[in-house]
Amino acid sequence: MYKMLTGRLPFNASNQLSLTYEILNVAPPMPSQLRPELPALLDEICLKAMRKNATDRYDTWIDFGKDLSKAFSALRLAGETISDSAKFTELRTLSFFEDFDDVTLWEALRISAWRNIPKGAVIIREGDSGESFYLLVEGEVDVSINRTSINTVRRGGCFGELLYFSDKVAHRTTTIAANTDITVVEIKTIALKVASSACQVSFQKAFMRVLIDRLTQANAKLATR
Repeated sequence: MYKMLTGRLPFNASNQLSLTYEILNVAPPMPSQLRPELPALLDEICLKAMRKNATDRYDTWIDFGKDLSKAFSALRLAGETISDSAKFTELRTLSFFEDFDDVTLWEALRISAWRNIPKGAVIIREGDSGESFYLLVEGEVDVSINRTSINTVRRGGCFGELLYFSDKVAHRTTTIAANTDITVVEIKTIALKVASSACQVSFQKAFMRVLIDRLTQANAKLATR
Protein backbone atom coordinates (compact mmCIF):
# COMPACT_ATOMS: atom_id res chain seq x y z
CA MET A 1 0.00 0.00 0.00
CA TYR A 2 2.79 2.41 0.93
CA LYS A 3 4.53 1.87 -2.40
CA MET A 4 1.26 2.27 -4.31
CA LEU A 5 0.72 5.65 -2.63
CA THR A 6 4.25 7.01 -2.82
CA GLY A 7 6.07 5.09 -5.55
CA ARG A 8 8.74 3.86 -3.13
CA LEU A 9 9.17 1.47 -0.22
CA PRO A 10 8.96 2.86 3.33
CA PHE A 11 12.52 1.81 4.12
CA ASN A 12 15.57 2.08 1.88
CA ALA A 13 18.48 0.31 3.55
CA SER A 14 21.69 -0.80 1.87
CA ASN A 15 21.69 -4.32 3.34
CA GLN A 16 19.39 -6.83 5.03
CA LEU A 17 20.67 -6.10 8.54
CA SER A 18 20.07 -2.36 8.18
CA LEU A 19 16.66 -3.02 6.64
CA THR A 20 15.65 -5.22 9.58
CA TYR A 21 16.78 -2.55 12.04
CA GLU A 22 14.76 0.15 10.25
CA ILE A 23 11.64 -2.00 10.08
CA LEU A 24 11.86 -2.68 13.83
CA ASN A 25 12.96 0.75 15.07
CA VAL A 26 12.51 3.56 12.53
CA ALA A 27 9.27 5.34 11.70
CA PRO A 28 8.74 5.66 7.91
CA PRO A 29 8.07 9.08 6.36
CA MET A 30 4.39 9.96 6.16
CA PRO A 31 3.08 9.28 2.64
CA SER A 32 2.03 12.92 2.28
CA GLN A 33 5.66 13.98 2.73
CA LEU A 34 6.43 12.11 -0.49
CA ARG A 35 3.18 12.90 -2.30
CA PRO A 36 1.73 16.17 -0.96
CA GLU A 37 -1.75 15.89 -2.48
CA LEU A 38 -2.60 12.83 -0.34
CA PRO A 39 -5.12 13.56 2.44
CA ALA A 40 -4.04 13.37 6.07
CA LEU A 41 -6.45 10.48 6.61
CA LEU A 42 -4.35 8.27 4.32
CA ASP A 43 -1.29 9.10 6.42
CA GLU A 44 -3.13 7.89 9.51
CA ILE A 45 -4.42 4.72 7.86
CA CYS A 46 -1.12 3.73 6.30
CA LEU A 47 0.99 4.36 9.39
CA LYS A 48 -1.53 2.59 11.65
CA ALA A 49 -1.36 -0.48 9.41
CA MET A 50 2.45 -0.40 9.73
CA ARG A 51 2.72 0.08 13.51
CA LYS A 52 5.63 -1.79 15.10
CA ASN A 53 3.38 -3.38 17.70
CA ALA A 54 0.79 -5.65 16.07
CA THR A 55 -1.80 -4.81 18.75
CA ASP A 56 -1.71 -1.17 17.61
CA ARG A 57 -2.70 -2.09 14.04
CA TYR A 58 -6.20 -2.65 12.67
CA ASP A 59 -8.07 -5.46 14.44
CA THR A 60 -9.94 -6.60 11.32
CA TRP A 61 -9.96 -6.12 7.55
CA ILE A 62 -13.44 -4.63 7.95
CA ASP A 63 -12.09 -1.80 10.12
CA PHE A 64 -9.27 -1.27 7.64
CA GLY A 65 -11.73 -1.18 4.75
CA LYS A 66 -14.02 1.33 6.47
CA ASP A 67 -11.22 3.83 6.93
CA LEU A 68 -10.03 3.31 3.35
CA SER A 69 -13.56 4.07 2.14
CA LYS A 70 -13.48 7.39 4.02
CA ALA A 71 -10.10 8.22 2.49
CA PHE A 72 -11.34 7.35 -1.00
CA SER A 73 -14.24 9.79 -0.54
CA ALA A 74 -11.78 12.50 0.47
CA LEU A 75 -9.69 11.82 -2.63
CA ARG A 76 -12.74 12.07 -4.88
CA LEU A 77 -13.75 15.39 -3.30
CA ALA A 78 -10.24 16.74 -3.82
CA GLY A 79 -10.29 15.59 -7.48
CA GLU A 80 -7.58 16.90 -9.75
CA THR A 81 -8.62 19.34 -12.46
CA ILE A 82 -5.61 18.50 -14.61
CA SER A 83 -4.61 14.93 -15.42
CA ASP A 84 -1.15 13.66 -14.52
CA SER A 85 -0.48 13.07 -18.21
CA ALA A 86 -1.24 16.72 -18.99
CA LYS A 87 1.01 17.84 -16.14
CA PHE A 88 3.81 15.57 -17.38
CA THR A 89 3.52 17.04 -20.88
CA GLU A 90 3.61 20.58 -19.46
CA LEU A 91 6.72 19.89 -17.37
CA ARG A 92 8.45 18.36 -20.38
CA THR A 93 8.25 21.74 -22.15
CA LEU A 94 10.16 23.54 -19.37
CA SER A 95 13.91 23.93 -19.81
CA PHE A 96 14.39 23.25 -16.09
CA PHE A 97 13.62 19.57 -16.75
CA GLU A 98 15.85 19.06 -19.79
CA ASP A 99 18.15 16.67 -17.89
CA PHE A 100 15.24 14.52 -16.66
CA ASP A 101 14.39 11.27 -18.42
CA ASP A 102 10.79 10.08 -18.39
CA VAL A 103 11.22 8.03 -15.21
CA THR A 104 12.74 10.85 -13.15
CA LEU A 105 10.23 13.36 -14.54
CA TRP A 106 7.34 11.14 -13.46
CA GLU A 107 8.95 10.90 -10.03
CA ALA A 108 9.29 14.70 -9.89
CA LEU A 109 5.60 14.96 -10.75
CA ARG A 110 4.68 12.42 -8.08
CA ILE A 111 6.43 14.33 -5.25
CA SER A 112 5.05 17.71 -6.31
CA ALA A 113 1.80 19.61 -5.77
CA TRP A 114 0.32 22.03 -8.32
CA ARG A 115 -1.05 25.32 -7.05
CA ASN A 116 -2.87 28.20 -8.72
CA ILE A 117 -2.09 31.48 -6.96
CA PRO A 118 -3.78 34.85 -7.66
CA LYS A 119 -2.03 38.05 -8.66
CA GLY A 120 -0.65 39.99 -5.69
CA ALA A 121 -0.33 37.00 -3.36
CA VAL A 122 2.91 36.54 -1.42
CA ILE A 123 4.28 33.02 -1.88
CA ILE A 124 7.46 33.44 0.18
CA ARG A 125 8.04 36.12 2.79
CA GLU A 126 11.50 37.31 3.83
CA GLY A 127 12.48 36.04 7.29
CA ASP A 128 9.91 33.24 7.40
CA SER A 129 10.99 29.63 7.74
CA GLY A 130 10.11 27.36 4.84
CA GLU A 131 9.97 23.76 3.73
CA SER A 132 9.24 24.02 -0.02
CA PHE A 133 10.67 25.30 -3.25
CA TYR A 134 8.70 26.23 -6.35
CA LEU A 135 8.84 25.93 -10.14
CA LEU A 136 6.90 28.49 -12.13
CA VAL A 137 4.70 26.85 -14.77
CA GLU A 138 2.74 29.96 -15.78
CA GLY A 139 2.93 33.66 -14.98
CA GLU A 140 5.50 35.93 -13.38
CA VAL A 141 6.71 36.66 -9.86
CA ASP A 142 8.67 39.53 -8.33
CA VAL A 143 11.73 38.90 -6.13
CA SER A 144 12.48 41.56 -3.51
CA ILE A 145 14.71 42.20 -0.50
CA ASN A 146 13.73 44.80 2.10
CA ARG A 147 10.87 45.83 -0.21
CA THR A 148 13.29 46.57 -3.04
CA SER A 149 12.65 44.61 -6.23
CA ILE A 150 15.79 42.82 -7.43
CA ASN A 151 14.57 40.37 -10.05
CA THR A 152 11.64 38.88 -11.94
CA VAL A 153 11.11 35.14 -12.39
CA ARG A 154 9.08 33.95 -15.36
CA ARG A 155 7.76 30.66 -16.71
CA GLY A 156 10.26 27.84 -16.22
CA GLY A 157 12.10 29.58 -13.38
CA CYS A 158 12.42 28.37 -9.81
CA PHE A 159 12.64 30.01 -6.41
CA GLY A 160 13.15 28.91 -2.81
CA GLU A 161 15.44 26.06 -3.83
CA LEU A 162 18.31 26.97 -1.48
CA LEU A 163 16.44 25.21 1.34
CA TYR A 164 17.24 21.90 -0.33
CA PHE A 165 20.95 22.44 0.35
CA SER A 166 20.49 23.40 4.02
CA ASP A 167 20.97 20.84 6.80
CA LYS A 168 18.93 22.88 9.29
CA VAL A 169 15.78 24.95 9.32
CA ALA A 170 16.48 27.94 7.11
CA HIS A 171 14.81 31.32 6.84
CA ARG A 172 13.80 32.92 3.59
CA THR A 173 16.17 35.63 2.36
CA THR A 174 13.78 37.14 -0.20
CA THR A 175 10.10 37.90 -0.66
CA ILE A 176 8.37 36.39 -3.69
CA ALA A 177 5.05 37.89 -4.82
CA ALA A 178 2.89 37.08 -7.84
CA ASN A 179 2.92 39.79 -10.51
CA THR A 180 0.18 37.91 -12.38
CA ASP A 181 -2.07 34.94 -11.73
CA ILE A 182 0.42 32.09 -11.57
CA THR A 183 0.65 28.32 -11.58
CA VAL A 184 3.46 26.78 -9.58
CA VAL A 185 4.75 23.32 -8.81
CA GLU A 186 5.52 23.08 -5.10
CA ILE A 187 7.99 20.47 -3.88
CA LYS A 188 8.80 19.95 -0.22
CA THR A 189 12.53 19.63 0.43
CA ILE A 190 12.01 16.52 2.57
CA ALA A 191 10.28 14.81 -0.35
CA LEU A 192 13.21 15.51 -2.65
CA LYS A 193 15.80 14.46 -0.06
CA VAL A 194 14.25 10.99 0.15
CA ALA A 195 13.64 10.70 -3.60
CA SER A 196 15.73 8.37 -5.75
CA SER A 197 19.38 9.21 -6.38
CA ALA A 198 18.65 9.68 -10.10
CA CYS A 199 15.91 12.19 -9.35
CA GLN A 200 18.08 14.12 -6.90
CA VAL A 201 20.99 14.27 -9.38
CA SER A 202 18.68 15.61 -12.09
CA PHE A 203 17.41 18.33 -9.76
CA GLN A 204 20.95 19.21 -8.69
CA LYS A 205 21.98 19.65 -12.34
CA ALA A 206 18.96 21.86 -12.93
CA PHE A 207 19.70 23.94 -9.81
CA MET A 208 23.30 24.36 -10.97
CA ARG A 209 22.12 25.72 -14.33
CA VAL A 210 19.81 28.15 -12.53
CA LEU A 211 22.66 29.32 -10.29
CA ILE A 212 25.01 29.84 -13.26
CA ASP A 213 22.31 31.79 -15.09
CA ARG A 214 21.74 34.03 -12.06
CA LEU A 215 25.47 34.69 -11.68
CA THR A 216 25.71 35.54 -15.38
CA GLN A 217 22.83 38.00 -15.09
CA ALA A 218 24.34 39.56 -11.96
CA ASN A 219 27.72 40.01 -13.69
CA ALA A 220 26.02 41.59 -16.70
CA LYS A 221 24.23 44.10 -14.45
CA LEU A 222 27.47 44.96 -12.63
CA ALA A 223 29.25 45.47 -15.95
CA THR A 224 26.75 48.14 -17.02
CA ARG A 225 27.20 50.23 -13.88
